[in-house]
Amino acid sequence: MKSGRDLTYWILRRKLIPTVFFCGLESKKLDKLKGMNRNRVYIVFHLLIVLGVIASFRFIEEKQRASIVATSLFLIGALNVLSWELRHGQWKKSLSFYATLAFLILFILPIIYLRAASWNGVFELESILGITGAQFHQASNKAFMVMIGAYFIQSILDKKKPSK
Repeated sequence: MKSGRDLTYWILRRKLIPTVFFCGLESKKLDKLKGMNRNRVYIVFHLLIVLGVIASFRFIEEKQRASIVATSLFLIGALNVLSWELRHGQWKKSLSFYATLAFLILFILPIIYLRAASWNGVFELESILGITGAQFHQASNKAFMVMIGAYFIQSILDKKKPSK
């Protein structure tokens, strides 16, 4: 059986899943994937997260635990994108960075707070500044699509940049 490090290298070498899953890897291994458009990787990565969220609510019977898994997936996704952008020095001019940061601050963190505050109650009825959990959830769905759109726009902008 392969060790975790060998398995990670095998997955990266074959480009089976987006590399942002492995934000902790040393840059030598990630440099092999420089030719890939990072924003398209972000889109695929977040689509996989959505599948994971759907699966968590489908297969985990207790709604609170499924919501923890779902929220964790969104948090991990946002932190991975932010980490990638910060490590590669592209964040100052990156629409992807700012869209992800806004999604994290305006939606993921408040929803985490609301889930914790409503642990023994009803999430949809808890509120922050008069905004209920249900309203946050609806707005976060739209904001998620805006974030995906920002990745797509950034991938187009990156294509138009002249090569060095």
